[in-house]
Amino acid sequence: MNEQLLNDFFQGLKTGQVSNPGLFSTAVKADIFAAYSDVQQHGASYDIEINHIVESEKNIKLKKKIRFSGNFIYGFQKNGIFHANPGEVGTKIPRQPTETGFFEFTLDGQGTVISIYNSLDGNYFGSREKNSILQKIKSFLNISAWLIIALFIIALVAFMFSALLYDFR
Repeated sequence: MNEQLLNDFFQGLKTGQVSNPGLFSTAVKADIFAAYSDVQQHGASYDIEINHIVESEKNIKLKKKIRFSGNFIYGFQKNGIFHANPGEVGTKIPRQPTETGFFEFTLDGQGTVISIYNSLDGNYFGSREKNSILQKIKSFLNISAWLIIALFIIALVAFMFSALLYDFR
């Protein structure tokens, strides 16, 4: 069943439509169509195939993450020739399993795919999950930066005020 998610995702990249639209959120379907359209603008199409995968699952706070790690044929077909990049004709390579990585699907409590991460090219589909620790660090850095700016302005005003007082003596 789970491998069907991966196959349906690949089908969506190849054709612009997933075969089981109820499995994917609107945001994921929109991003799949956008990726398909982008490749089509170059006159190419996705050429993706599973060679060997290992599936793993974990449940995190009312969500399920399904990861497919392994080897993939991952490239693009243009004029019947396999390429590494859709817009570069000079990237012709043999059609063989050349990519190692993973595809990670995040499902909500109802079993709908709300995000997909593709480690082969670093693309996200759907809503990006935000790392709360990373958000806390960014928030702390923002607050620290504003605090430093405020202290600098206070010091500058104090210096100018003291210079004014010095002139009046």
